[in-house]
Amino acid sequence: MRRSSAALALALAIAGIVTGVNHLSAQGASTAPAAATMARATALHHTADFAWLAGSWDGRLVGVDNIVTELTFQPPKGGLMSGVMRLYQDGKPILLELISHIDAPAGVELRFRHFDGALSAMESTFKQTMLITKSSDSSDTFENTVPFDKYLVSTQPRVSSWTRRGQNEMVAHSDIIEASGKPNTIEVLYHRTTTHQ
Repeated sequence: MRRSSAALALALAIAGIVTGVNHLSAQGASTAPAAATMARATALHHTADFAWLAGSWDGRLVGVDNIVTELTFQPPKGGLMSGVMRLYQDGKPILLELISHIDAPAGVELRFRHFDGALSAMESTFKQTMLITKSSDSSDTFENTVPFDKYLVSTQPRVSSWTRRGQNEMVAHSDIIEASGKPNTIEVLYHRTTTHQ
């Protein structure tokens, strides 16, 4: 199943779930978080801090009626929390996204990669390291430490986080840079459907 780069960029933006504090310009987009911010994030956070995310979530792209997502995470264990996102358009699957939070020497990293229904990788070349830079009781923010490369879709998401509204709702707001260099913003509203113990 082949999908356009626009569909893949949309999927990346949906997965790059962001708090919306950071609005990027094509020329001035940050490619790496400040060292002091990274040091604070390293000292304070582990994958166990994401236990709240475990379970299943249904999502709707804000302002777009025909795109829905299903997001499922297993509880964190051994420094890893893994999940899968399924993206549907008009009821038809567009892609699968495998997601990992991992405890790494520089802090918690978030990584995600895209596959079609037959598990063929949709990005032939992949470079991505989303490192936690901010966290509070209601949101967690990651920034891509790999510089933007218009030829690598995996570098388009620049900031990625979840903003919680209570235990059963979260807002995903994603800032990306498209291959053209143009910034884009996408939001997804998620509702929890099940919880993993």
